[in-house]
Amino acid sequence: MASEQRQQRVGQRVNLPGHFDEPAVLEEVLPLSHGYKCCVRLPNGALDEAVISEDEAATLPALFRTDAEYVRLPTESARIRLAYSHDRQIAEIVSGIRSLPHQVESGYQRILP
Repeated sequence: MASEQRQQRVGQRVNLPGHFDEPAVLEEVLPLSHGYKCCVRLPNGALDEAVISEDEAATLPALFRTDAEYVRLPTESARIRLAYSHDRQIAEIVSGIRSLPHQVESGYQRILP
């Protein structure tokens, strides 16, 4: 498959005949030199993986997409999660509300602890 089509659609239910008897939920897709490693969650909740060839991936057109919004949302989520771990006042910073110093002190140094 072309490199621009390698973005995976995590969370999608896929059918991989020859690998699994039932459709499984796609957890991760890793490109290999001649195919893809697909990590899936089976209907019973167990994790499993299968290596599929480029030809098998071509039969699954819904497996890959080039939508930039699909990459932006998880990236933004990770950015916010990491920002909170370094700055406990991130909620006040990104809210757009101008807080006075005594409000910040009472909220973050006295009430929350």
